[in-house]
Amino acid sequence: MKKILISTIICMLCILIFAANTYKKGGYFYETDEIEFKGIKNITAATSNGDIAVQSWNKNFVRVIYSKRAKKESELKNAEIVTNKSGNKLIVKSVFKKMIVKNLSVSFDIFIPKNVHVSSIKTSNGDISVNGSSGNIQTGSSNGDIELKNIDGIIDAATSNGDIKILKSLSINSVKTSNGDIEIHVGNIKNNSEIKSSNGSIKIFIKNKPDINVILKSLTGKVSINGIDPDYKVNKKNYIEAIIGKPKFNVMIKTSNGKASLNKE
Repeated sequence: MKKILISTIICMLCILIFAANTYKKGGYFYETDEIEFKGIKNITAATSNGDIAVQSWNKNFVRVIYSKRAKKESELKNAEIVTNKSGNKLIVKSVFKKMIVKNLSVSFDIFIPKNVHVSSIKTSNGDISVNGSSGNIQTGSSNGDIELKNIDGIIDAATSNGDIKILKSLSINSVKTSNGDIEIHVGNIKNNSEIKSSNGSIKIFIKNKPDINVILKSLTGKVSINGIDPDYKVNKKNYIEAIIGKPKFNVMIKTSNGKASLNKE
């Protein structure tokens, strides 16, 4: 308990030590600052209005850069940056003092060592990008694009209005968007998975031949399996049910308006 308290106090002191930079640009007021942490192995980040970008680098510490943006300078104080370091775990988030503040946003740029696990990244209105993380990851945005690259773990990604792109990563669990395209490049599929868009195309590229039962389904577009030798149960223009390899997992690929394909990388 003492260690947690001390770590929290240290994080609070970090915010006080670094003098925030406030300036005006393009009709908006900005406040930016950066905080550094050592000994981090796991990180979670969230903001309710703004982008979050996570990038791995060759240094041995985590650097968090935040940027507040508001139409009026006085509104910048209505958003607080909260950091909580407990052992080797770090939580970074924005907290708004008022429920609704028009034109106020908080974005994060986070730099992490290559062995850090990014466990969860969430925003309610903004884009998410993560390049480099060890371990499983959950990402979610209610209005924005998601791009994940070099993720050495199983991915969950969801947005209600935006595209999702996954590149050079290990595997997927659930990937969903209600209005946008999905493009996935992974080594293999290693668990039961669902990939779904209510309005957009889906393209999945797999490096290694999977062992799956798979269904591809579209209400208005063509579905296909390319470069992989499946055993078809049903093979229609907008519906495929097939066996690939020696099935260990079930995979559903579904869009209500667009094409869907499963391809060999």
